[in-house]
Amino acid sequence: ITNKPGVHRVVWDMSYAGCTLIPDAKIDGGDPVAGPMVPPGTYTVIINAHGITEKTTVQLNPDTRLAMSASELEAQVRGALEMRDDVASITNMVKHLRSVKKQLVQRNEFIAEAPTMNSLVSDSKTMIEKIDSLEGKLHNPIAQVSYDILAMRGGTKLYSVLGQLYDYAAASDGPITQGMKEMYADCKAELTALRKEFLVLMQNALPTLNASAKSVNAPHIIIPKL
Repeated sequence: ITNKPGVHRVVWDMSYAGCTLIPDAKIDGGDPVAGPMVPPGTYTVIINAHGITEKTTVQLNPDTRLAMSASELEAQVRGALEMRDDVASITNMVKHLRSVKKQLVQRNEFIAEAPTMNSLVSDSKTMIEKIDSLEGKLHNPIAQVSYDILAMRGGTKLYSVLGQLYDYAAASDGPITQGMKEMYADCKAELTALRKEFLVLMQNALPTLNASAKSVNAPHIIIPKL
């Protein structure tokens, strides 16, 4: 809202925020940027200006065209939001992995010519390989366009599967199906396993590598806050 005198109007699209996506990553279907519609109910609108707070309420009525109960609508939104947050978790892990890899590559370039650093350079290259491997399990980093995923250039990974599943759940005019629930359970199990692998790298392998760097007076790697 501008601060100019007059009457101003704000339009709410009646939806939550959508997925947080991996920068430059490709996804092969759906529109995970769009958030799920909020369920029917009473919502509070608050405006703050110059120390003054004004509140009012908005009543959102159910769409009478949908043959869904209130509990089914709430379950649908709850499920979609959980899937959305899982996509955000993947995105967050990939950002951390890329940050660490960038530091490792730059340090290796800096210390490559020092004989006393050979072991650290080698260990850092091994760490980079592990980072690349894990990122490749989370999504398809070699895909240059969405069709590359369908064409099996690296194949469909968890990021694409969850993104598509989220879009179905968020945009559907009916309850989340049993098949979607079963697929989501599989995705959840895979995500749990990959997050454990991620934490091993961040909490165990990287501190060990930093200790090696300290022993030869090399710059340490900044570990992102998890």
